[in-house]
Amino acid sequence: RRLQESIVKKDLPDLLLIDGGRAQLNFAYSSLLRLGIADQLDCVSLAKRDEDLYIYNQEEPIKLPKSHSGLQLLQQVRDESHRFALSFQRLKRSKSALTSVLQQIPGLSKERIKALYEQCNSLEEIATKEASLLSKETLIPLKLIKDIQLFLST
Repeated sequence: RRLQESIVKKDLPDLLLIDGGRAQLNFAYSSLLRLGIADQLDCVSLAKRDEDLYIYNQEEPIKLPKSHSGLQLLQQVRDESHRFALSFQRLKRSKSALTSVLQQIPGLSKERIKALYEQCNSLEEIATKEASLLSKETLIPLKLIKDIQLFLST
């Protein structure tokens, strides 16, 4: 999807780094072919096990020394993308859990739940934050904030 948006904007990256080995690279490359952009950017994959670098249509992987600055940069990019993806998934799970509980409270719309998300990271924080401050930050009436906190404390 992001590559399709980049095609429309004519803003393709120079390099597409795939996390995985030969199979993941082949899958990604076939997607680039379907999109008609395989010849417009370089695509490589970095296999975690041996830190081998695969390039499409090259038989053997490139084996760089662990001390190679290029390999270290690619590892940092891969590791940061893992960290970002994991934290995003955790946030989605926590927000969906928070939403399911908060949706049980009468008078609490999706917009108000979103406003609570923007100010608090957990149900505990919503339950314990000073009601008048939370009301001011979220623009949710103080009485409803107190009802939410009562609901969460039972």
